[in-house]
Amino acid sequence: MADSDRTEAELLAAAQALMPTGPVWPRETGATQTRILAGVAATAARLRARARALLDDAFPASAFYLLPEWEEALGLPDACSGAAPTLQGRRDQVVARLTARGGQSRAYFIGVAAALGFPVTIREFAPFRIGGSVVGAPLLGDDWAFAWEISAPEQVIRAFELGTSVVGEPLRSWGNGALECVLRRLAPAHTILIFAYRVETVLAPAQLIAPLALTRAQPGSRSAALGADGVIWQEFPADAPRFHGTSRRLLREGSKTNIIADARTAFGAGWSNTGIAAVVSAVGPDGVAGQGALVTESTTTSNHRSQHNTSVTAEIGVSYTLHWLVRAGTCTNVQLCFSLSHGSTGYQNFGLTGDGVVGTGGSGVSRATIRRIGDWYLCRMTATATAAAIVSAILMMGNLLANGRLASFPGTGRTLTSGWAWLTEGVAATSPILPAIGAPEVSAREADILTVNLRASLEIEGPFTVLWRGLLAAGAMDGADQVLLQVDAGTFDDFIRIRHVSGTGLLRTSRTAAGVSASASDLGPVAGDSLFSLGLSLDADGRMTVSLDGGAVVAVTGVATDVLAILRLGCTLTDFGAMSGQIEKVRVLPYASADGDLPALVAALSA
Repeated sequence: MADSDRTEAELLAAAQALMPTGPVWPRETGATQTRILAGVAATAARLRARARALLDDAFPASAFYLLPEWEEALGLPDACSGAAPTLQGRRDQVVARLTARGGQSRAYFIGVAAALGFPVTIREFAPFRIGGSVVGAPLLGDDWAFAWEISAPEQVIRAFELGTSVVGEPLRSWGNGALECVLRRLAPAHTILIFAYRVETVLAPAQLIAPLALTRAQPGSRSAALGADGVIWQEFPADAPRFHGTSRRLLREGSKTNIIADARTAFGAGWSNTGIAAVVSAVGPDGVAGQGALVTESTTTSNHRSQHNTSVTAEIGVSYTLHWLVRAGTCTNVQLCFSLSHGSTGYQNFGLTGDGVVGTGGSGVSRATIRRIGDWYLCRMTATATAAAIVSAILMMGNLLANGRLASFPGTGRTLTSGWAWLTEGVAATSPILPAIGAPEVSAREADILTVNLRASLEIEGPFTVLWRGLLAAGAMDGADQVLLQVDAGTFDDFIRIRHVSGTGLLRTSRTAAGVSASASDLGPVAGDSLFSLGLSLDADGRMTVSLDGGAVVAVTGVATDVLAILRLGCTLTDFGAMSGQIEKVRVLPYASADGDLPALVAALSA
């Protein structure tokens, strides 16, 4: 052990070893002489510790005892130091002043800010010049040649750290006063310095904010989402954002085609009825009269059903999902069923009581769900085709939760109200896709495409941070991989993305640079229909960091920042990997968040 590491006990033992022996030189713990020597040993140990501390105090980044001397020599604290700086904040200011060598470049001022603990980006301006400026450029006057803008976080939070902070400091402190003061003092006198504490919110509940743009093609069709009351369905034209239910989150889905041409008139026109009587005049799921059919069971012994034959021949091994909005009357049991395309195993029973009950079904059904929406029930069934036959959808009144396929039983005149029915290929459930009223036809809804150009629209030409909050639809998590967000260069050669890996519940980051894919990193699991938050940050060196729900940062080598320009939400350059779910919030910050700050920014999204 080095001499400088001696403890009080060792120094006491050393002092006692130098004493003569004999009765008048006791070494017992309680002896007066021992207590006196213990006091001397404590003082010696403290002085040795202070001497060792000089090694730390010799460097301003770790100074403690000599920090006031460092500050006095450098004229600190001054007007830029703030009212009550923390220990680490004081050290940062000392280091910044010692290392400042002067300069007028963007890199110099970014470095000064970094030394103070602030990640920033700088934007310069130019006057508008005919023949030099492009059409659409802002009409800036000559004074703008001397202006420059600092984009910085709204708040840089300094948390109390064991081993660095000292007793008496707050657990958290924040503020940007020192940043503005220092940069204004160092800025060339002829320049105009603008501070922009920007957080670009491009999506919030019930708000899609420019420059974020949404497009959705649906020629001749209508897409739908629940209204603000969470009960009545609303229909939307092409390119209109669909804010869903009471939460008003943006509904985002991939392209789907409803192959039931008469989706609005189940049990009515275009459907073949057996053992029932139906009148299409009731109030439907959208609260409009004539969009629902009042169905009455006959009293004969039969299966009481309605069937629609599509124009599609099933492909063996392919899954199809049938959806039905139905309201209970005196009949509280129903069955969804496929015809010959799915053999004898493609059926499922449901109970229209309480929050809804999933009864028994055939072995060919891979997924069955029921959800109560006001007085209506949304029943869904997914099954795999077993024969290359016409796909037919069958909606049936039942008398038991355990009925066999197309069970026959004596009717008693019970009633229910049938709403819309839609049938799509694939395992992913979807919101209603409908033809125009009075114009039955197969209805296609293309994907919701959400994009914003970070450079052209938000004027972010360097590092950035994207904060995202939303959920994935549980009924779509077993389909294809889903991309939650992607930033790319407008090609497939350079991009970074976060996606959900089909069938695993895992989120994963990935990147491609110059057409070469790199290994991905898993972020962790998420649950369907449950909100979660993400943060993705990219710095000037192409280092990407991601945090899931405010958890530990996952870092990977990214793609050069100056290449990436377009942020896409829920999709890639095409409909490949389309997300099915809801997005609540999206914010874009014009700087790279520090590893220690990103989890807090992500966690704050849930507030």
